[in-house]
Amino acid sequence: GIGVTTTPAYNLDVSGDSRIGWHGSSTRIKLAPTDFIGVHYYGNCYTTTNGGSCAESYSPYDLITTVFIPTGYKATHARVYGTAAKSIYAYESSIENSVTTSKSSGCTTSSECDITDVSSTATNYLVIKFDGTASTDSIYGGYVTIAPI
Repeated sequence: GIGVTTTPAYNLDVSGDSRIGWHGSSTRIKLAPTDFIGVHYYGNCYTTTNGGSCAESYSPYDLITTVFIPTGYKATHARVYGTAAKSIYAYESSIENSVTTSKSSGCTTSSECDITDVSSTATNYLVIKFDGTASTDSIYGGYVTIAPI
């Protein structure tokens, strides 16, 4: 009624730690196939199998995604699932300039990539690059492993 104030029930349990990670996960950031985009002038990512995978439609078939690391966390590993064992690379970038720093020596879609840890700052983010070689090379998604700093 009029003049009645109700207090919403906030049921967020963070067990004494104010960090909640990515969508409530303190261990993983999931990557959807549509998070990836083509990195070349005519490139673009088109979805196949009703959005269940993503493929590059123009040569040279590279796909990237940008991943923002939650405040208070660091990125430690990355993995991309796909149709073939293709090269995966991780880079650290900044919203302030075009500088990128390599954070992995390269691994493949068949394994988890141990990257040089990237701690969240007010301006940085992670870039994951998939080096495809043919228009039939598709990705299904992936993840970035995070851990509290």
